Amino acid sequence: MIGYAAEGGRATGSAFGSGEETDYNRSKGNAMEISVESLPQGLWEYGAALPAADYVADIIHVKDGMRIALQLRVTRMGDEVLVEGDLDVAGSLQCARCLEEFPYDFRGSFKTLYAPERRAIATRWNEVENVEFYTGSAIDITSDIRDCVLAAIPMKPLCKPECKGLCRFCGQNLNESACDCRERRAAASSGLLGEFFKKKRS
Repeated sequence: MIGYAAEGGRATGSAFGSGEETDYNRSKGNAMEISVESLPQGLWEYGAALPAADYVADIIHVKDGMRIALQLRVTRMGDEVLVEGDLDVAGSLQCARCLEEFPYDFRGSFKTLYAPERRAIATRWNEVENVEFYTGSAIDITSDIRDCVLAAIPMKPLCKPECKGLCRFCGQNLNESACDCRERRAAASSGLLGEFFKKKRS
């Protein structure tokens, strides 16, 4: 169980990963919720290790047992809650050139203000770009976690910058060994060209 210090203190623990729960935060199935009604005013910090398969397995390939290392800073002022997070998860991607799977470390951060629905937001949050509205007594930050991982995926994932890719003729992975497709096609083209001119002369 996570232990909480006085207001403005720090809370650490592995309750998220172990399946234990607190009133202030809880991992519920594959939803990550923070109970606003039980969250004290002020700044709170804590870490969590979430099962990656429950949150991002449909976005990236993760091995069984992999965890999302999540560090949260939660600031409550009235009924408004600012959630700032940093996450790190080891997964894998498919190379855009050679199509081989390779390990990739997904890292990112997010910052979201959660405010009660149909209520004006205090001017102190003007610099916060991402604002979400909540109803009830809890906020769900699952989408923040998933969006953060999505944003960490490169536009053109490469196993290495110098990846040679696949031969466009035979499909050979050129990182593993070369092929003679270019030479054979060049020789074939040269032969056809020779036959053409021979027929022209005759």
